[in-house]
Amino acid sequence: MIQTLLNLTKYGLKNEIYPFPIDNEKEFLKLAYESGLIGIIFESIDQNKVSASFYKDMQKLFYNFVGKDNAQLALINKMDKLFNDNEIRHTFLKGSHLKQLYPKSYYRGMGDIDCLVDKKDIKKIGKLFRESGFEVSSKSAEHDVYSFKGNMVEIHRTISHSLNKRTEEFFSNPEAHLILISDYKYRLDYTYEGVYLLHHLSKHVLSSGIGLRSLLDISIFFKHYEKEIDPNRLKTYLLTSGLDNFFDIVLYFNQVSFEMTTSFLDKDFKMSEHSYNNLLNYLITSGIHGKGVGFNEMAPRTVHESKLKVLLRVLFPNWGNMKMMYPWLKYIPVLLPIAYLFRWFKLVFLKTRNSFKKLSKLSKSKQDKEELKKLFDELGL
Repeated sequence: MIQTLLNLTKYGLKNEIYPFPIDNEKEFLKLAYESGLIGIIFESIDQNKVSASFYKDMQKLFYNFVGKDNAQLALINKMDKLFNDNEIRHTFLKGSHLKQLYPKSYYRGMGDIDCLVDKKDIKKIGKLFRESGFEVSSKSAEHDVYSFKGNMVEIHRTISHSLNKRTEEFFSNPEAHLILISDYKYRLDYTYEGVYLLHHLSKHVLSSGIGLRSLLDISIFFKHYEKEIDPNRLKTYLLTSGLDNFFDIVLYFNQVSFEMTTSFLDKDFKMSEHSYNNLLNYLITSGIHGKGVGFNEMAPRTVHESKLKVLLRVLFPNWGNMKMMYPWLKYIPVLLPIAYLFRWFKLVFLKTRNSFKKLSKLSKSKQDKEELKKLFDELGL
């Protein structure tokens, strides 16, 4: 069944019809959905080779993909115009850019729209968003989250996320790598952006989990910009950020799984069959962002930190995040203990089900820890 999904994805990327039946359709549907591949594979399914009920269920999920894609593209255009009209420098990140590189934009599902802006414009954007019908969902030291007609938007003031000192320093100054597209819209230099995408992927590996489509993104990007990416700078960036081994593994995995080749993969690099299967099983079980039904998304967090430390991070966010959640702390910092009480009240009484679900998974994470540690070591993370 897993091999069927990989093969069907290859047909989808080539816009060809898959001429074979699909065994165990119910489980296959779940697997394809959790892997984030519905948008790619649906149009390659031969309707005559599958049951009517399976095709109808797949079609419904596919239309959801297309509908969400259209809404997100319209919102990206709305944000772009709003920022240009108000002279706000902005850079669309991750899925917003990657969508453009797939054969069809809806091939690449996206949870939210990520946009990097200058810190000085954060308040200005908040005011513009409120006036334009956006609602604030949450705020942190890294980004502010908004919703607009059911679509989520993350406004980033930084792309640096402290996985380790090397990556934090390397991604601390993205402004130095910005290139103007038009008006006030920018993009990241492609060499730098490729390593950033890899860094973001590694963050999800270590904090929650990733699915098959997440890995596919990397080869799609590097294949598309093969001529624009500087191989010498890329090598330096990968070594500087400590992502060189992870990069080779991702490219090799995509080459074996999806026949996605790029000139950036070391010709002498090989994964053992055992290591490849371990990674494949992890991706299948995890699903996109660790949302696989049978996956414990809290387990990756306990590989390099104790359960107690993970719990304390949830209960006691750092000062930077707390003052974004409770802006009045900037003016009355001595009330930080009161703000923590507010947070705990929210977790216990307003987000009860989600909080206890995560606590339960955290308590059960030990059984998965050793296997994940071995996998992360193999990935160079």
